[in-house]
Amino acid sequence: KLYIYTQATPTPTPTFTMTPSPTPSPTNTFTPTATPTSRFAPIIYVAGYMYTKLTPEKGGKLNMIAYAADPDENDYVENVEIYYDGKPMGVFLEKDPNIRGLFRLKDIEVGPLMQGYYPLELVATDNTGMKSSIWPYLKIYPYNSQTFKSKENIKLIKLPEYFNEFKQANYNDNAPIILYGGFYDTQLVEGRTSKLTIIAGVDDPQGLGDISRVEVYFNYQPTGLTLNDKAENGDLKSGDGLFTFSTEIEIPIGTAGTYELQIFAFDTQGNRSNPWPFLAVIK
Repeated sequence: KLYIYTQATPTPTPTFTMTPSPTPSPTNTFTPTATPTSRFAPIIYVAGYMYTKLTPEKGGKLNMIAYAADPDENDYVENVEIYYDGKPMGVFLEKDPNIRGLFRLKDIEVGPLMQGYYPLELVATDNTGMKSSIWPYLKIYPYNSQTFKSKENIKLIKLPEYFNEFKQANYNDNAPIILYGGFYDTQLVEGRTSKLTIIAGVDDPQGLGDISRVEVYFNYQPTGLTLNDKAENGDLKSGDGLFTFSTEIEIPIGTAGTYELQIFAFDTQGNRSNPWPFLAVIK
């Protein structure tokens, strides 16, 4: 069993005045292991808790998935570990035997927890010992940073038959649920025009047609930036539950650091999902 003996982030009020814990900033940033300039750290494309449902009184079964890859041609991702507040917990996701780059945690028993939203984190380590930046934060690199070209085109397609095994019998809420999310292979560098990609796998008990919008928030305030599932703006396939936003943006000098974004999904009745990227413990 996995027990997290720590205080949860307070449950957001309807006005979402919650202060995230921890709040990433340029002075509180995870720095990958120093490496030669010819090598790159692995990256976590997307990750999430699938259909996990935890309650304060009983806890429940924790499920996670993560897609990860290494830009270096001869390297590979060795493991993906859960962190909390920037510190390793010694809990690792397992490699999926059938899907390359997919790591998973299946039906891990979690004890009772305080109600709230827990900011769990993930770090990928490759076969040379290099570590990724911490998921789920969006990192802006300094001006002189070297960028990479992905060694393989990981197609993040939704696999309904595969993901159905994560569904729990007690998942009967009306609100949509964000299964996983992330920034794919985004590499934002200050002083340059960079490509930003945001991806979220979303489901709804009433079907995907009930989802009205999937929106990005910053500091728990709506940005007006919405992800689409209509094969537009970087979305690969319409109606597959994989919502995407992708665009070229100019990154100002002086913005290097680590940032936390949130994603919410809304349905046609006004129901709202729990905020990605948090692990929700709610009644």
